Amino acid sequence: MGFDVVLLEGVFASTGDLTVDGSRVDESLARFVGTRVRVAAHHLPSDPVDPTRWGGGSCTYQPGPCPYGHHADPTRMYSYTGEGVLRPDGDGWTLTRFDGRVDRLGLSALAGHRGRVAVASVVDVDSMRDAVSSAGVDADLGVRVDELRSVLDRLRRK
Repeated sequence: MGFDVVLLEGVFASTGDLTVDGSRVDESLARFVGTRVRVAAHHLPSDPVDPTRWGGGSCTYQPGPCPYGHHADPTRMYSYTGEGVLRPDGDGWTLTRFDGRVDRLGLSALAGHRGRVAVASVVDVDSMRDAVSSAGVDADLGVRVDELRSVLDRLRRK
């Protein structure tokens, strides 16, 4: 029933394995394999955004050719969000969505760019409710807290 999250941010490098700040992306994501997660990954422009730089300042390849294509379209930005079950797929990652569609994450687009990858496990509300009930805690505890607040508000007014 736990909740887990990882945030990887910085300039991503690819020297065989995709890394950021010395951490291998595949090792950081491995604990989520087979787990229902929400994923967000994107190029991260400079702050403030620099419109004269490729990818708003996220691309380290300027002025040379960029494997993501910033030399052809300097405004193009990688951005992905999705929810599903995370799985490794060869040298990359896939996310199987609830409707059965499989997305390839394309994290290699981050190599040589300042970016961010956030992965968080999705809390299963039904499992949480079952765990709370089996622990002897009333499932509608929130309603009782609201009732208690109402009583306290009335007492304060007197």
